[in-house]
Amino acid sequence: MQTKTISRLALGAILATAAAGQAWADELPMHKAGLWEIKVSMQLPGAAGQLPPSTSRQCMDAASEKEEKDMMRKMGEVTCAKEEVKKTATGYVLDSVCTSKSAGMTTISHVEITGDFNSGYTMKSTIQTKGKKDPARMTTEYKYAGTCPAGWKPGDVETAKGRRTNIKDMFK
Repeated sequence: MQTKTISRLALGAILATAAAGQAWADELPMHKAGLWEIKVSMQLPGAAGQLPPSTSRQCMDAASEKEEKDMMRKMGEVTCAKEEVKKTATGYVLDSVCTSKSAGMTTISHVEITGDFNSGYTMKSTIQTKGKKDPARMTTEYKYAGTCPAGWKPGDVETAKGRRTNIKDMFK
């Protein structure tokens, strides 16, 4: 039962941040084209605690990034009642209130982005699920790693376990 709760909390946190990120994307810069390494660390509330960090890689270009954002919007999985983005001296601050249909929860997210979309940046997210006492905290580090490897195409994502798929296939 605890594993199911942890999974729902993690899913809710990830969906809320991803959906809000997609909504904010119109106001955020596009990533530099090429291979990006993405490391996610998550601290869930209560007994769930710190989850092991996970690292993935994604080949990005403007067209695949736009397509990914459009697919998230079309899914209608998450709807956001509030989405605000503010430019700061070191990056951006993002605030949202979003509801995930599949996870059955509403989250209030505060995200601080520092760095740039050409070489690397860090997103520090605080995700409060309505009805829960403590928030989840997620740190996502993006680092530009150069050109995409031979055989990769824009939109390809490789998980920590070495499984590679294209982002288009993830939303089917």
